Amino acid sequence: MKNLLSAAKEYLAGFAKTFGDKLGVMHGIIKAIVIGFLVVVVLLVATFYGAWLYLLSKGQAALGDLLSLIDRVISPQMVAFITFITTCFVDKDGNNIPDKFEDEDKGDLK
Repeated sequence: MKNLLSAAKEYLAGFAKTFGDKLGVMHGIIKAIVIGFLVVVVLLVATFYGAWLYLLSKGQAALGDLLSLIDRVISPQMVAFITFITTCFVDKDGNNIPDKFEDEDKGDLK
C-alpha cells in the first residue's frame, strides 16, 4: 500500500510541476480564463462532496445524490469542459499562446 501511495504522490507531483510550467508561459488573459473555469468546477465538486460527507456524518445522506454527482461528472458537458481545458495547453508553434486562441492568419490572439 505504501508503494501505491508513494507512486501516486510522485505522479501528482510531476503532474503539478508540468501543469505549473505550462501555465507559467501562457498569455495572461488566457491563463485567467483557464484557471477561472478550472477553479469554479473544482470548487463546485468539492462543495458537493463536502456537503454530502457532512450529511453522511449526520446519517441523512442519500446515495442517489452522490450518484447524481457522479453522473454529472461523466456527462458529455463535463467531457467537453475537460477537452476545452486540455486544448488550452496545446502550443505547437511555441509562442506561448495556445493554438486554440490564435488567429490563424496573423498568429495573434483572436
